[in-house]
Amino acid sequence: MKKIIAVMLALACLAVLSACNNYNNVLPAPGNRSSYSIETPYAVLRAPAEFETEVKTEVVSETPYVLSFKTLDGADLFSVHFDDETDNLLGTLELEDKNVVLYASFADLDKNDGRYTELARFQLGISTIIENLVSDYGFVPNEITEASDADSFDIETGVVTLKYPAVWKDRVTVDVTDNKAAFSCGGTKLFDLLFSENGGYLLGTYDGVPISVVTYDIDAEGRTEAELQELYAMQQNVNYIIARLAEDSRFVMAE
Repeated sequence: MKKIIAVMLALACLAVLSACNNYNNVLPAPGNRSSYSIETPYAVLRAPAEFETEVKTEVVSETPYVLSFKTLDGADLFSVHFDDETDNLLGTLELEDKNVVLYASFADLDKNDGRYTELARFQLGISTIIENLVSDYGFVPNEITEASDADSFDIETGVVTLKYPAVWKDRVTVDVTDNKAAFSCGGTKLFDLLFSENGGYLLGTYDGVPISVVTYDIDAEGRTEAELQELYAMQQNVNYIIARLAEDSRFVMAE
């Protein structure tokens, strides 16, 4: 399995910006990142909102699919490559029918360019794309994973059979009742799927039965960063359940 340190942390511009005390000024605060959606044949990429007016995209190759990002005046920033190997591995997009490996290539920036800080900020925007792929699709960063028929396990409820990533099968407890499926890990609540519109965010209906979701804050006190990231991943994988539901014609997404 090929594994490379996350690209966005390896960019030389990051160290330079930090040294210049500019880093905190060029990246938005976590949790405060609005986004701009970019359609691709494989997934919707959600880039920083400023990309909508400050950065243009161009499909430079259909097979393999390569999407380039440039400033409005044509200065190269970076490209995202789908199943097209470069030196910079981003990770694996695990789709229903196959796995697609994403790579990146980056333009070399001139530190003497008056727009260097701005261009570096745009390059760092790839971290937002990756974060949103993880959240929206269960994207696996920094790894090439093999497709498997055993990627998920079934959770039987009175309404629908839910599918959840098999990697958490022995870690997550799922308590199913007539009204909900409650997901937790070692007593820490992650999320509930409610078979009603009451008390949660409505996802849609399955055979006419409403399905809503409730998520819980995870207490960071006394936990290591690794433990927290694992709990967050378990919680974010509610998106995996939703994606599998969306593949069923009996499920109708809420508007």
